[in-house]
Amino acid sequence: MAIFSKLVLIAMTVTTVLTTAQPLMAEDSGPITAEMISQMLDTLEAEPPAGADFSCTPTLHFVYSKLGVNDAAQTPSKNLCDFTRSFDVHFYQTLRPFWTVTNQYGVLVKTIKSIDEFNASYNPRPILNKPTVPYFELLYLPSAPLAPQLPVWTHEVGHGVLQEALEKYFYNLVKNELIEHTLHPSADRIKWSAEYDKLETEIDEIEKKRSAATTEEGIKLMKQRSAVDFRMSVLHNWLEHSFNPINSPALPGYNELFADVFATLFHQDINAIGDSFEALGISNVDSDFRRFVPKRGVIAPEGWKEMEVHIIFTPARHFMGANILPKIKNPRLFIRKLARYIIKQLEKPDPSMYLKYEPFIAVVEKSTSSQQVFNIFKRAMTSSKISSSIYPDEIQRFCDWDLKQCKAQIIEQLKMGHAGVFQTSLDPEAANKKLIEDLPSLLK
Repeated sequence: MAIFSKLVLIAMTVTTVLTTAQPLMAEDSGPITAEMISQMLDTLEAEPPAGADFSCTPTLHFVYSKLGVNDAAQTPSKNLCDFTRSFDVHFYQTLRPFWTVTNQYGVLVKTIKSIDEFNASYNPRPILNKPTVPYFELLYLPSAPLAPQLPVWTHEVGHGVLQEALEKYFYNLVKNELIEHTLHPSADRIKWSAEYDKLETEIDEIEKKRSAATTEEGIKLMKQRSAVDFRMSVLHNWLEHSFNPINSPALPGYNELFADVFATLFHQDINAIGDSFEALGISNVDSDFRRFVPKRGVIAPEGWKEMEVHIIFTPARHFMGANILPKIKNPRLFIRKLARYIIKQLEKPDPSMYLKYEPFIAVVEKSTSSQQVFNIFKRAMTSSKISSSIYPDEIQRFCDWDLKQCKAQIIEQLKMGHAGVFQTSLDPEAANKKLIEDLPSLLK
């Protein structure tokens, strides 16, 4: 792939490897310059989500309105239009006096059949991909009452508010780092990029052999490829690592807490989200986890320690309900302070707030089979204790091919900590302790 094309992919996803060489050349335009990169970033636009466009009368304010893929053959009913318009009015009219967002948005509406499927989501754009329109995804259940859904929608708008703050703070940093690493790559980056290109060629050769191989030979080749894939993922991680200042395992938990605080302050209801869940018939446990003042007493520690991003800050949430939220005199100012606090945690992370790598290293060292290694990472990723661009089944194939080499490379990466390909998540107890200690300062 030509260098300029790879540069485009990086800016679109901030997760694609940049091949570097000297001098850097665009395909037909001579050497790449900072101005060329800036112009490219100003013109990139990703495709909107799949689905059929639909319109309603009166016209909605969203850049686009789409039906879910399974609904694409249907003409939107009046009720679905009324549902979507309710969100339109809530977002563009009711919320605007409280908080004005500057981005434009799309909306994707999917019809569901049961309250068990109920959800809503905010889908941000890549940090460098400004022309792309972020969008909200709404799940439409005709029988669901509308009023309890409003705080849930406000919560999703809260995600959009935090994302705008992140973009405003980090965009130039990410852009400047992209330009710097493109125009002036370090010796390590040049070496890693050359190795990555060599491995791409090796993958092509393996795939050619697979196309003519027997089933048994094909399985062996797949295992052989797994070792190459693992190394490419490691190189990929190193090459794009500095382009991800907001790709922190801490962000999802902070994001959910921020969005719940935003909804609570807008609706002037300390338990807006929990009450909404209960009114919609969603489980009492889920609703209590999301309350700032628990209705059924203090949540058992084993619950919030499960690492799920919506509830990891449950102790801090309950502290806020008792000691912070009732004392807020200027909700908008508090929201801005909370956003700045989160940005600070992402910009200068405290290593003591994350799960330690040593327990993972110890169990990998003791493992005696590829299945054991697979189980280690399957459990860790399922419970959100660790994340990686390498999936457990890919790890298992690599260990099937060469267990000794596989374990050695995994342990090497684990010993690198967050600079490696495996990212441990927040330590629930340490993260809650720090947040509880810091929250009172946001009232000043």
